[in-house]
Amino acid sequence: MKKSFRYGVAAIAVIILFVLVVACGGGGSTTQTYKIKDEFKVGKATWKVLGVQITQEIQRADGSGKFTAEGNFVILNLQLKNSGTENANITGDEVEITDDAGNAYAFDSRNNNVYLNAMGKASLTKAAIEPGKTSTGYLIFDVSKDAKGMRAKMKDIDIQSRLYAYVDLNT
Repeated sequence: MKKSFRYGVAAIAVIILFVLVVACGGGGSTTQTYKIKDEFKVGKATWKVLGVQITQEIQRADGSGKFTAEGNFVILNLQLKNSGTENANITGDEVEITDDAGNAYAFDSRNNNVYLNAMGKASLTKAAIEPGKTSTGYLIFDVSKDAKGMRAKMKDIDIQSRLYAYVDLNT
């Protein structure tokens, strides 16, 4: 009787663990990698990378100077649709760049708007996105000069979610 009780408790524990993993998004990992201009859904976000530019310098639109990257700038032109039921406040943390060496590069929150204003381009982080609405804008990353095999890791806009997908940035 004791042995069968233990097996029953173990089976229930496994079922509970399975339900928790599924309910929490399965840990967020995905094998799905998209291409530039593919539209795809990640939780409450529908993403599309419209374009990517990799450059060491950003020229001001008015011709008054330039900004130089520590490595290379990766400038992503993004489209994001809020498929949720609440406003989405985009901070830039929803996207990061990864490379084949396992490095992860965060969006340049300190300089993003300065660079984009100088270029005459709009930031994706400019305002909250209402449910059902789509916003288009840019994010800038400063990545290592030797970064190879770069991918954009696109995350769900629900801060409690751990869902994400990748976009291959190799052009």
